[in-house]
Amino acid sequence: MQCPHCNVNIHVNFRKNLIGEDKKGTWFILEDKCSACGNFLIYLELNETEYPSDAFQIGQLIPVDKILVYPKACNVKTPHAAVPEDLKKDFIEASLILNDSPKASAALSRRCLQSTLRDQENINEGSLIKEIEQAMVSLPSYIADAIDSIRQIGNFAAHPMKSDSTGEIVEVEAGEAQWNLDVLELLFDFYYVQPSMLKEKQEALNKKLADIGKPPMKTSL
Repeated sequence: MQCPHCNVNIHVNFRKNLIGEDKKGTWFILEDKCSACGNFLIYLELNETEYPSDAFQIGQLIPVDKILVYPKACNVKTPHAAVPEDLKKDFIEASLILNDSPKASAALSRRCLQSTLRDQENINEGSLIKEIEQAMVSLPSYIADAIDSIRQIGNFAAHPMKSDSTGEIVEVEAGEAQWNLDVLELLFDFYYVQPSMLKEKQEALNKKLADIGKPPMKTSL
C-alpha cells in the first residue's frame, strides 16, 4: 500500500484489536507503523459475520469496510504551478476526500480528467469514454494506456453515468479513485509541467545567446 503520510509504497502487517459488536457488525482497530516515515497508520474496520452465532470463534468474519482514522487525510501533493488553477483545485479536493469518500473523490477526478482533455486536445465534446478515445490517438502509448485503463478499472460498462454524467457520485471499484488521481498526475506532467520547464530552460538559453550577440533558438513553444 501507499503510506498516506509520506506516499511511499510499503508493506504493512496490521495488528488487529477487537473493539466489540453492534447492529452493523464486529469492529476492530487496525494499526501499524510506516516503515519509511515511522508514523502510525490507524484504521477502523467493520466486519460482518457469515454465521452470526459463532462467527468470531470459528473465524468467519468478513471485512466489509475500512476507514482511515489516522492520518485523517493523505499527504496531498500540490500540483505544479503550471497546472491551471481550476484543475489544481479539483485535484487537491479529490485527494483530500479520497479516504473519507472514494465515490466523491472519483467524481471530482473524472470531471478534472475531462476538463484536462478538453483543455489540451482538439476533441469533439461528448461522453468521457468518447473523449478518452479521441485523446488516445495523439498521446504517447504509455499515457494512452493509462487513461484507457480508467474506464477498465472503473467498469464504465456497468456504470455508464461515470462517462455520461461526469461529476456524478456513483459506486466505484476498488482502487479506482486512487488510480484516477495517479493518471491525472501523469497528464499534468505531460501537458503542463514538462512544457513549462522546457520553456524556462529555452528562455534561459536564449538570454545567454542574446548576451553574446547570437540569435535565439527556434522553438514552437
